[in-house]
Amino acid sequence: STPTMSIDSVFNCSEILEYVLSYCSTKDLAMATEVNVLWKQAGRSDFLWKDACRRFWKDRVGMKELSGEDFPLFWRSCLSDKVIQNLTIRQMKAVFDHLLLSDIRKQIENCSEKSEVILIFRQYRNDQIAIYQFNDIWFGSFASSAMDAKRERILMKELCNPYGFDMYFKIPTDEIPLGFINLEPYEGHPDVMLYRHCVCYFEEQKLLVCETYNTSEGKEHHALQWELDGCCAVKVRQFPPLDITRLPDSWGWKLENVDVVMIFRDSKRTYDT
Repeated sequence: STPTMSIDSVFNCSEILEYVLSYCSTKDLAMATEVNVLWKQAGRSDFLWKDACRRFWKDRVGMKELSGEDFPLFWRSCLSDKVIQNLTIRQMKAVFDHLLLSDIRKQIENCSEKSEVILIFRQYRNDQIAIYQFNDIWFGSFASSAMDAKRERILMKELCNPYGFDMYFKIPTDEIPLGFINLEPYEGHPDVMLYRHCVCYFEEQKLLVCETYNTSEGKEHHALQWELDGCCAVKVRQFPPLDITRLPDSWGWKLENVDVVMIFRDSKRTYDT
């Protein structure tokens, strides 16, 4: 007779179990890890969670292209010392290729020993004041990104990012001047259109540099003083404070007052002058 396998034996085989779990949503996959020790081991597989990361991070601000197999961990991954020890030098260095971590990337480029890279990686993790450190590489990176996506306070690195913010004037639809072109709809605000005015850069020296384009003279720069107004707003000179909010779909940031909207720029996007 043909040998058969019982359902119990199938789900007690880690290889088969991992294959079955590969068809689960991330929510079901996370729940499966609570069944027993074997299911937790299979359900925390780097293979499964790396693929989950690829899907979860797609089109998020600051994330690199995820088409190949070799893409970096989340830039604010909170991993345990044991996991960090098991990372390769290449994996650790790839994290610091993120557009907001150029200062740390310069430090790490001078490291010749893995122990030096580990020290920098561990210090960077500690600086994030994480409430939890994960014991799995890709599950930990996924969970770190899911928690960080709920963060409502902008980091100074994000506010003073090298790609700046697109600044738009808000124009009521019933006040649009005759012949005014290049207006964009403002999602969720049918009575308002947006006019892209310039690119703005917040500098750590508390200067807001506005870069405009003049057809006859090329790029022009204007600088204004800025300061934080509490933890969720920015004050620029005498203008109304800009309220800071997270963009949940893209993980970017929006600064807005009654007159203007500033949208976090992503390095993957291209812009016309």
